[in-house]
Amino acid sequence: MMRKVLLMLFVLMSFNAFSQLQVKEGSFKRDGNAVIDDKDEHYDDNYEPMALIKISTVNINETERMRLAFRGNRATQIKKDYLNGQVWLYISKAADFLEISHPDYSQITYKLPETLCGFCVYDMTLEYVESKPGTGFLAISSEPSEADVYVDGKHYGKTTTVVTDLAEGNHTLKLEKQGYLTVTKNIVITKGETLKLNETMQTVSSQRTYLIVKADQPDARIYIDNNLKNTGEHAESVIIGSTHTYKIECNLYHTETGTVTVNERMTIEKKLRPAFGYINVSTTPEQGAKVFVNGEYLGLSPIKSDKLKSGSHTVMVMKDMFKMTEKSFVVNDGQTTNATLNMSSNFVNVTINTDADADIYVDEEYKAKGRWTGRLSDGLHNFEARKQNHRSTKKSLDLVLGENQTITLEAPKPINGSLDVNSSPMSAEIYIDGKHYGQTPNCINEILIGTHELKLEKSGCATLTKTITIKENETLTINEKLQTGKEITIFTDQSGDKIYVDGNYVGTSPITSNLTYGSHNIKAERNGKEVSKTISVSQSGGDDNVKLSFCEINGHEYVDLGLSVKWATCNVGARKPEDYGNYYAWGETSTKSSYTSDNSKTYCKQMNDIKGNSQYDAARSNWGGTWRLPTKAELEELKNKCTWLRTAQNGVKGYKVTGPNGNSIFLPAAGERYGSSLSLAGDHGRYWSSTPHESSSYSAYYLFFGSGSPFVSSGDRNVGRSVRPVAE
Repeated sequence: MMRKVLLMLFVLMSFNAFSQLQVKEGSFKRDGNAVIDDKDEHYDDNYEPMALIKISTVNINETERMRLAFRGNRATQIKKDYLNGQVWLYISKAADFLEISHPDYSQITYKLPETLCGFCVYDMTLEYVESKPGTGFLAISSEPSEADVYVDGKHYGKTTTVVTDLAEGNHTLKLEKQGYLTVTKNIVITKGETLKLNETMQTVSSQRTYLIVKADQPDARIYIDNNLKNTGEHAESVIIGSTHTYKIECNLYHTETGTVTVNERMTIEKKLRPAFGYINVSTTPEQGAKVFVNGEYLGLSPIKSDKLKSGSHTVMVMKDMFKMTEKSFVVNDGQTTNATLNMSSNFVNVTINTDADADIYVDEEYKAKGRWTGRLSDGLHNFEARKQNHRSTKKSLDLVLGENQTITLEAPKPINGSLDVNSSPMSAEIYIDGKHYGQTPNCINEILIGTHELKLEKSGCATLTKTITIKENETLTINEKLQTGKEITIFTDQSGDKIYVDGNYVGTSPITSNLTYGSHNIKAERNGKEVSKTISVSQSGGDDNVKLSFCEINGHEYVDLGLSVKWATCNVGARKPEDYGNYYAWGETSTKSSYTSDNSKTYCKQMNDIKGNSQYDAARSNWGGTWRLPTKAELEELKNKCTWLRTAQNGVKGYKVTGPNGNSIFLPAAGERYGSSLSLAGDHGRYWSSTPHESSSYSAYYLFFGSGSPFVSSGDRNVGRSVRPVAE
């Protein structure tokens, strides 16, 4: 495939209007399967078959064609003949380049686009080209030759060559050859003339140094010899005596460029010049307008923009009840442009009055209750006063700019229904939404439609409260029986125990009895033993179940596990065995929001065993009676003499602890509190003893269990842990 032509080794003469020999682009190609006829006559000195190149000429007469000279590289042989208006060249197939010259014009070096084959025939066209209008030529040679030629970054072959049709004006020339320092220089091309240059290239030195380029902007992009290297700063290892270009680019800053020859360590530091400024936007007669710069939302006026590229920018402001305003402003390097935009009003001041409890709507948008003053755009608007369960009042007006308006809306009209209410027993006080309406039976007219709260009250009866719905032009009938008490279930820890209420036998446990509101004494009897408690029955609050236990101390149940002490069925602060209950720091009797060493009452304090001391024992302080914290020895007895089964009770994880006699208790994995956080709940259980550590005033003993076997350990007194009481 044809490659681009490589031109001119050197120029022999200068001309006012320069002409250039040139191989016509794309003209070199093999002539099908044609071969040399007289093969025996066309071998080179190495007895290698030669190839034939048939050269046609354009704009070259026969006389001038005869003056053309040809030479191949690599000491190749060339035999020249003139046939059929062409130049026939028989050339060694080893040739890479063909040098073509004329005594009055120029010499070019043409790189053959393909490897020649012996006896093959090729076609090529040679022509003269004059410079185009407004252009000139560059004839460039070098010592040594074969250097790559670049003009404005574009490759133009190797020296010696001619670069055609360069636009008049400034250009950058660069010569590169392996083993030599790059030559970079600025050149000026003159219209219709040829600039002739012969550059001597310096061999590459083995010594190196550093070219360091720094910018004051960390995101600036640094280029060395047009190659991106780094941002902010870069150190380039270069050959001493070499020439390099640098460029520093950064968004919104002017680009810095230069060419330097580095003979020793060199540092180039540049403070980039801003190519940006700011716009400070304000609006009149009011601030708070939406500000857009070049279509991008900036914020509400007054506001200062971020960095903007120097030049013209369009500022647009918008605000309800004002016309959109747009204006262009110029931003200069490093400066702030003050931009004040005057907005024209587009509203009418309106005041709306109605019933104090009515909601005001304008164009279906809620404005206020009772009275509203504000701005509305000119034109038609719909005004409405609304009130729940009332008929709305409406008005439409066409507002005109420059005219203030006061609008009065009639109060919404109520929509009513009726209520017929009776009760058993009668004479109950009637309340509707807290307002008294006499006693039952009663027929109440003109009640606002909708949902209401009806309440009936009578001494000795439960208060009845219910929600009623009144409908338009309808009468709602209510007839209610008032309760005089409620059902209470009474049970003990063993069925069949005799149950007494207020001294009257009512049956055996468990039993459900209807008790009147008020105070009642409940008693259970078993084999001559009695337990009792007083309860209060009320309409709200309290339990519907009453339990009496013969295994109870001071109102709290216990289980006899067959150990030295009786164990409570619940933690302090719990109502059921599986409840976590409260958390206490060791030696403290109240809960707190945060558990720290700073607010601990016993941390770093010498203490004896605190069992039964209501000042320090949380069990004794909160439950009274003979309840207390277990000692370390009693915890170890529970650990060693009982069977422990990890399980869940009512969805709560913990351990079922079964004593030697078969009775059991449940210890929930309640975790512990440190600071204000609860941790390890559901995984671990931590239960205090009454025993302090023997040698540490910071710690006390506690029962620990996780997923493995339980054990008794010591820990910081300030941590909030569970308390499971014991009794003698």
